[in-house]
Parts: sequence; structure tokens; C-alpha cells
Amino acid sequence: MVAMDAMDTSPSSPVWAQDVDVFTSPDRNTTEAARQKGLGAIVAMLNAGELQFLDLLRSMESCLVTTDDARRARGVLLLAEAVTQYGVSPAGAPKRAMPKPAAELLAQFFASKLEDFAVIRAALMGCTFLLNARSGVGEALVTHETARTMADKLFEAVHVPSLVQGDRFRSYEMLLALCSHPGSASPKGPPLGSQSPQEQLEQLIASCDGEKDPRNVLLVCELWKHVPLAFCGSAGARAESAPSQQHKDAFKNAAEELYDVVAAYFPVSFRPPPGDAIKVTHDELASTLRDAMCASPTYAPYAVPHVLESVDSEKAPLVVADALASLAACGAAFGKAAMKPHVPAVWSALRQVLLRPPAGSDLDAEGAAKWATRLFAANWSGGDGGAPDGSLAAMALCDPCLGDAATALAPSSAKTSGCCGGGKCGEEKDAATKKEEDAPHEHTHGGGCCGGEEEESGATSASAVAASANATEVTNRGHAIVAAAGRVLGAVAAAGPAAAKAALATGVSPLLDAAGIGEDGDVSGIAPGVAPLALVLATPATCGALDGASRHDESSSGSDTESVLGTTGARLVCLFAAAATKSFAARKSGSNRDTTHPVDTEGTGGIDTDDGAVLGVAGLRTLLSFPKGFGLTETSHVNDALLALCAAATASDDGTCCISQIPTLFAHKRLTHSFIYLRLFFSRTRTRSASTSGGGAGCGGEFWWRRANRVRRRNSRDAQLANVRD
Repeated sequence: MVAMDAMDTSPSSPVWAQDVDVFTSPDRNTTEAARQKGLGAIVAMLNAGELQFLDLLRSMESCLVTTDDARRARGVLLLAEAVTQYGVSPAGAPKRAMPKPAAELLAQFFASKLEDFAVIRAALMGCTFLLNARSGVGEALVTHETARTMADKLFEAVHVPSLVQGDRFRSYEMLLALCSHPGSASPKGPPLGSQSPQEQLEQLIASCDGEKDPRNVLLVCELWKHVPLAFCGSAGARAESAPSQQHKDAFKNAAEELYDVVAAYFPVSFRPPPGDAIKVTHDELASTLRDAMCASPTYAPYAVPHVLESVDSEKAPLVVADALASLAACGAAFGKAAMKPHVPAVWSALRQVLLRPPAGSDLDAEGAAKWATRLFAANWSGGDGGAPDGSLAAMALCDPCLGDAATALAPSSAKTSGCCGGGKCGEEKDAATKKEEDAPHEHTHGGGCCGGEEEESGATSASAVAASANATEVTNRGHAIVAAAGRVLGAVAAAGPAAAKAALATGVSPLLDAAGIGEDGDVSGIAPGVAPLALVLATPATCGALDGASRHDESSSGSDTESVLGTTGARLVCLFAAAATKSFAARKSGSNRDTTHPVDTEGTGGIDTDDGAVLGVAGLRTLLSFPKGFGLTETSHVNDALLALCAAATASDDGTCCISQIPTLFAHKRLTHSFIYLRLFFSRTRTRSASTSGGGAGCGGEFWWRRANRVRRRNSRDAQLANVRD
């Protein structure tokens, strides 16, 4: 028997009364399909105009006020579902808006039900939908005054943190709908209740603070993106369409507390467990949190220092990657004025990551350099104009790490660490002894020159081992210092043509001076231990300059071009050419080494002539790949680079002509890189010569390719004759 407070189903009752009874019945034997069928019939009658919401509400009075919690909850749910499905037409027709009187009536009804814990989920659902409902012309169906009453009911009757996850989620949806209400774009501000703006923000913080479920955190972050707009308006808005000054002042005073609500989730530590049904990813959470943290420039004094705490190479690579992404987002959102006081602190944190980059799949040295380039090139850091005073790039080019690199590259440093590794060649000597030791002498150990071996008669094995160990430590330290400087210069140079020019002129050029490379590119005076260090420095800087020069096409029509290499280009050609052709007096790969007391070759000593040749070929290829007008300006410099590539491609390895050993030819990376690049370069220059007139750096490709073929054929013929004679 149906309960006494059930709807009357006498012959005089409406035809849809039975559908209401089916949907609201607390009987568990009633199937969900039957309930949905009854709901569908009611919605169809509402859409057809055969039933009005007011009539439905009056007829359902008995089940809406019954003491049976289950039936009462299903009654409110029926109204909420009918509201959300109203106006949906088949065949993709536009949804018909609900009449404004009905929307106002139902909004007041759902708000009154927020104090009924048994029906709160359906009440929140109905409130949120009506707050988001718009008329055909985009006007809110619920007025600002009604929305304010609904907010008062929510804050008075509902303690959001004590609700279950699903109900908290719907509460945040309602708060988001209130902040997004069109009435917010007026001096009245957001309809978050009848209290003062300061009290409204306090209630908002109390409702959202401490959320832990990742699904709800996503929604809180989305809500926090709208709070600044609701209280401060959009930039450039007219006074009549923006919140009052009282609202703006309240937001400014509460900015730190507002920021702390979302700052508690940074850095994101959430990792979805295997088989997780929530389907919230780390990247999704980090991206949404980033937007919330950067929602207003008022957050800058709190957000930037907070983010910089995680720009630390000692932290996990994923944490550092998130922090760098957040730092870039802060700069883009806050603007130059808000970020200017923080630029020195940004460089202080960023330099640590560049000098000691993380090593992980989430972020490595290359990834850190790319993020640094993005920061150097940003408008807020001054990178849009190259490296002006006070910019992030200018601070990098004045960093002490470049001075440390100059010390490591200096010939005097090489004699201390690169030659005998702190043994005899690194000691202070009188002029006569120095002259005697400068004469050629045989090197039988690794470590740069003598590997730390004492040449004086009577030297003990123990002292040789100690000297070799000291050499390894010093050279490894020098390698790390110079490699860090190269990463810094490469990251700056990649920021744009102006930054690349500044990095090469004020960063690379003085370091080449320190290494002993003359203004004319003379590398004959460079110390053996310095040559590998110079390559470690020049390679990332040159590649970064190429990336920076390529950025010209992104922001310019190409009418105003200026070489970013300048006079440094000729010196780099000589450095890379000497390495590619193995002209340095460096240690040969596989040369005699002390097998009794081996020296660690992972540092500078680990770059042998073969590795140096690969770096040299790569450097020459890079120099020849600059966009027209940005690279080498003299044809002679281009010719020198091409000659070096030809020499590297046709050189003999270990006395055997590589050309004569076809199966082994492409096993040599240096040869493969040289041949492939030469062919591509000459194809490009032939095309360029056919479309343009006159000489210049782009001409002469066919000549150089024929010359390379002649040299290759001559070497092959000589090798065959040698085999016949044998």
C-alpha cells in the first residue's frame, strides 16, 4: 500500500501523477529503467507545454514535505533532473530557454532545500544549473538578487568541508556558477551573499581550504581562476561594467590568503595509482594549478618566491620541470612591471639548474637549457631586446661562472691541470727549467699531457699515482666548469638574434681569448689540455646561436639582417676545423696509457681526438647552417669550413684510408656527418646560386664537391697501389 503522503492517483488526478510516483517511490524493487521512463514522460510533457513547472511543483507537495528521507530526496531529484533536461530538442536543435518566472521560482525552491541534509545533492544540482542558465540573448535567467539569496543560503546552511566528496564537488560547482554570474560585471560585484566583500572572500576561503581529492582540487583551481575576475573585473573594463573599488580593495587585502589555498598543492605530488578510476593525471592537475596560481598579478609577491623554492637541482627532476613551467606562466601572466623586482632572484635560482642540471627522464640538461632559453626570450625578463642592462640575459652574461671558465681555459691553468695534472709540469719553475720542459717530450699517460707522471729520475710509483689522481680531479673540475658556462651561453644565445650576438661577443669571445685562440683564429698556441675544453664551451654556444638566429623568421620579415657571429665566427671556424682534422696535439684514441695506474677519462681527458673530430664536424656544420645574413660574413671563412669538412671526410684513420674500406666507412660518425652534410650543403648552395646572381658565401658549392670527389678518388687509388706493392 502506498504511503499516506503519496500523490493522489484517483481518476481526477493528472495523467503524469503515476510517473511521479514511480520515480519517487522508495521501493527498491522499482527498476532504474522504470524510473527513467517516468522521468522521460514528465520532461516530454514539460517541453511540449502540456505541463508547467508551477503545476508540477504544487502537485508534488506531498512527496516534497514527507518525513520519508528517501522519498523526499527522490522528489527533489526529479525536479532537478527535469530542470537540467528541459528544452532539449531532438536533431540537434538549439535548447529552448526556461521561462524566467519558472527559473526564479525553482531557484528559490532549491535554495530553501540546501538546509535539508537528505536532499542537499539534488538541491545543489538544481541551484548550479539555474545559476548557469541563460536566455536566448545570453541574459541570466536568475537575477543578481536571487543569486545573492542563494549564496546566503549556501553559506548559512552548508559546511562544505564536512560533506562527502561528491557533495563537495557540487558545492564548488555552485560557487563557480556564482562567481561566473553575469551580474558580477557591475559595481555590485559577484553575488556571493549579502555580506561585505571582505566577508564574502572569507566565506569562500573557508569553504574551499584544505581540499584533498584530486577531482575536487581541479574544480577549486578552476574556481580560483574566476575569483580575481569576479572581484577586480577584466583589464580595461569600464566603471559601469566592473566591480566597485571596495571589491578590488577586499581582494587585494585577502590576496595572500587566497593564494595560500591553491599554493598548498604546489609542487604537485599526486601520482595516479595503477588502475585508478578517477582518471586525473599529474599533468592535468599541474596545468590547472598553474593557471590558478597565476590568475592575478596581485599574487606575484607570493607566487614567484614560492615557485623559485622548487627551482633547485637538488629536487626531483619532475618537480623542477613543474617549477620552471610555473615560472614561465607567472612571467607571462603577471607582466614586466610585476616581475621586475624578482628578476635577480629568478636568475639566482635558474643558474643553479643550469650549472648543476637534473638528470632524469622528466628533465635533463637539455631540457633545463630549453626552459632557460624560454625565460631569457620572454618579454618580462627583457629578452625581447636582446640582453639590455637589468635583463635576465644580461645577468647571465655577467655571471661569475664565466670568469671561472676563463680561469679553467687559461694556458696557465692548463699547465697546472691539463698537462701533467699537477705533477712536474704544473709546478713553479725557473726560466731555465721551464725552457727545458717546454721542449717536446714523450707522453705515455692520459690526463692531458703527461697524465701527472714525474719525468725526473727517481720518481716513485706512489707519487705518479697521486699526481695522476690530482690531474683527473682538476681536469674533471675544469670540464664541469666550462661545460656549465657553455650551457649558460647556449641558452642565452638561443633566445633570439640580438641575444645570440651578445652571447658570442661578450661571452664566447673573451673565453676564446683566455683559451689562447687569437683574434685571427690562430690555434697554434692553444695548450693541449685546453683544446677539449674550448670545444666543450664552443659547441653548445654555437648551436644556441643558430637557434637564436632562426628565431628571426618568427618575428621579422627578414629585411633587416645582421650577422650574430661577428668576428667570433672566424675564430670558431679555426677551432672546429682544427678539431675536425685532428690538428690539435691532443691524446689519440687508444694511445699508450698507463694500464697499471689508469686515469679516469670521463672528464676533459676523456675527449680524445676522435671525439674532438666529431665535435669539430658538428661545429662546422652548425656554422654553415645559419640563415642567410646571420652567419659567416666572409667567403673565405666559408671556404675554410668547407675545406676542413672535405679534409675530415677524406682523412685516413690509423694509417688506413677509410675510403678504401667501404664496409667500415659509415661506422665512423665523423665521416658520415661530413659526407651527408657536404652533399646537403652543396645541393642547397646550387639551388641558391641558380636563383640569385653574384658571388658570396652561397656560391662555389659544385667546385668544392668536385674537389672532394677528386681527393677521395686519389686516396682510394693510393690505397690500392699500396696493396699491390705489398
